[in-house]
Amino acid sequence: MISCKRCTETKHLIKRGRIRSQQRYYCKTCQYHFILGGRRQDKGYPPEAKALAVLLYGTMKSSYGMIARLLGTTRKRVYLWIKKAGPQISEPLISQDITAIEFDEMWHFIQSKKRSGSGKH
Repeated sequence: MISCKRCTETKHLIKRGRIRSQQRYYCKTCQYHFILGGRRQDKGYPPEAKALAVLLYGTMKSSYGMIARLLGTTRKRVYLWIKKAGPQISEPLISQDITAIEFDEMWHFIQSKKRSGSGKH
C-alpha cells in the first residue's frame, strides 16, 4: 500500500499525473506532492554548518553565494537557514550613552550620477 512520504497517510492519496515517466501522487491530508522512490534527497546538513552560515552572515558580512560555495549548498538553503535562525537570536544591546551615529554617504554619489545630465545612462 502506498503512503505519503510526509505524513504517512494511506487513505487520502490520489494520482496526480506523471513526471519523468514516474507516477506522481498527491496527499489530500497534508497537500504534499511526491513520487515513490523519488531522487530528491535531503543531505541533512549538520547543525554546525548551519551555525557557521549564520555566523559568517551576521558577523563577517559574507554573502549567501560565498557561504553556499563554502558549504557546498545553494544560496536559497543558506537564506532559509539564516531566516530560521533570526527569531532565535536576541536583539543586540545598544549603549544608552551614544551621542552620534555615522551613516555611509554613498547615496550622494549615486544620486549625482542620476542627475548628471550628460545624456548617457
